[in-house]
Amino acid sequence: MSIIKAVILFFIFQFEIFIIPNSLYAQERIYGLHADLPMPLASQQGISLEEQIDIIKKTGTKMVRLRMSWDEIEKIQGQYHWNQTDDILSLLKINDLEPLMIIRDTPYWAKSDSNCGGLLIKDKICPPKLTDWGKFIQKSVERYGYQTGGLAYIRYWEIWNEPNSSLMFSGTVDEYFDILKEANLIIHNIDPSSKVLNGGITHNGILNSDGNNWVDNLLKKQGIAQAFDIFNFHLYGAVDNPENTFNKVKNLLNIYNLGLKSVWVTETNPSETSEESLAAVMSSWHQRIFNQSVKAVFFFTLPNWCQKDTQDPVWCDQNVYTTERRIGGLVKASDFRTNTLAYVSYKNMTGENITPTLIISLSPAIKSGDANKDNKVDGLDYVIWLNHYNQSATGAGYGDFNNSGKVDGLDYVIWLNNYGK
Repeated sequence: MSIIKAVILFFIFQFEIFIIPNSLYAQERIYGLHADLPMPLASQQGISLEEQIDIIKKTGTKMVRLRMSWDEIEKIQGQYHWNQTDDILSLLKINDLEPLMIIRDTPYWAKSDSNCGGLLIKDKICPPKLTDWGKFIQKSVERYGYQTGGLAYIRYWEIWNEPNSSLMFSGTVDEYFDILKEANLIIHNIDPSSKVLNGGITHNGILNSDGNNWVDNLLKKQGIAQAFDIFNFHLYGAVDNPENTFNKVKNLLNIYNLGLKSVWVTETNPSETSEESLAAVMSSWHQRIFNQSVKAVFFFTLPNWCQKDTQDPVWCDQNVYTTERRIGGLVKASDFRTNTLAYVSYKNMTGENITPTLIISLSPAIKSGDANKDNKVDGLDYVIWLNHYNQSATGAGYGDFNNSGKVDGLDYVIWLNNYGK
């Protein structure tokens, strides 16, 4: 054992001070959370917008993905109602939470085809007239763009959500490409520092499960490279694993000479079958995505999620793991002030965003850090972790406590949270 490691071990035993290697912070990772504010179920429980944002902040997340509904802001042409969006962004700024803003939802009067919409298709998923769309984009960026002198807070703009899904956008690939490139041009003309994301592609869309080649047809458009800055899609464990999915993503981007684009995952959930199993894999699931050179990963979603649009949040909590998509959240749908086991796991995971190098204590952990299997988590296990730090290895015997295939800071946090047990 080297002198340095011996000194470290001495401090562990004598003072219970735990040192995190500075190299853990060399690569910035953004842990994000999807939360459309204000959240209706939370508001129904008497939880104010301020408290909703405080609940989000306490998870340790750094970014919030939320929507800006054109249909709600300009329901009547030329009459803008910005107050709620102003309040949300001001509170996010006070709480040091950065927004990823989705612009979506066509007002009735702005539909490019007056016959679109009705009983089967909601008006707001219809393609908009480009002129009206452009005016709304301009107004939004002038008011909220990062370098425009207004609230000056939004740096990241996402153009629609899941545009390849007929449930979200009823238009064609060509129509989506038109609104994407129009928005990108206006945003960068007003605020060159901003970044534009394509609307998050569904996981099945990436895999081309329905065989319609929607993503290929978008990415092969002439001028697509100048239509967005960051490629963005959604990833769920119920559909496929991260490694297979990213092989497909990388192939797609390389085929169309977009391989240098940054990639974000703006919705993800391991889709586990119980609260306990979701908590257990939370860290390793995110790690597997970050291992693919992704900068930002957004967990979906804050409350337990229901397959059906229900007004009964108790039903949601009881059935969330029996629904097809199995999307458990960080708090109970029936009581946003009650955390799930996944909340603890998520908060421990986002602790990697903490900048101090000395940590005295953290909240309880999910997994053990017993590397030598002596039924104690102590300094000997730390030395095993330290000896294998930053190496590719699988299993607790090497200090890889989350079985991610790499010994890193996430494993250290697991050991730290169980030290002395």
